[in-house]
Amino acid sequence: MKNILIIFTLICITACKQTENKQENEEVKTDTLKTENTKVNLKFDDNNLNDIKKYCNKEFGKEDGRDTKFEDEANDSTFTRTYSHIPDDEESEDYRILSVYIPTKGEDGLIYGDLNNDDLQDLVVVVSLEGNGTGYGNSTEYFFVFLNQNNKLRLVSVADRYSLSHCDGGYFSAVKIENGYLVGTSYCNSSNDGSYPTIEYLTNIKLLKNRLVFSSQIKKK
Repeated sequence: MKNILIIFTLICITACKQTENKQENEEVKTDTLKTENTKVNLKFDDNNLNDIKKYCNKEFGKEDGRDTKFEDEANDSTFTRTYSHIPDDEESEDYRILSVYIPTKGEDGLIYGDLNNDDLQDLVVVVSLEGNGTGYGNSTEYFFVFLNQNNKLRLVSVADRYSLSHCDGGYFSAVKIENGYLVGTSYCNSSNDGSYPTIEYLTNIKLLKNRLVFSSQIKKK
């Protein structure tokens, strides 16, 4: 009888240790998964492209309140959408209004880095516009900010290059994300040099309440 009690006690102790080890292993596995999930470096994909196309249709797909038509082209690194005028009964020809160039692959126009200091890789997509409602010339850039949220790159805001320059008549050109800032160059006009920007500033742009805003700049020598 005593031997039976001893054996039963040993079985219970062994079973309890196995259960504890299993729980510890599961906790370690869960913590590892959480760490791995927060370090995922997401890349630009079709969902992000569709977000930009929807924005462009809403903001640039009208001509004086009138609907326009568009044609799409794509290569290995760029998606292009060209908006054109729709002629009415009194008009015989259509004409190009503007073209939107969206980078889809490579380093040119896709700027990765942590913008909001959460140790996750975010993305700024530099989208170029040519025409700006006039057909040709008149090029500009827009910055589409995608934050890494719940393992998805989500569009949170859009800014144009003129609003970030911090100078009259100038524009901002983004280069990289570093130390939580979108870093680039502001090309500005001096007080007497006409309309062509001749002064360059190293400019830091920060994300505040999910919007890109000017932070600081230093004049380049």
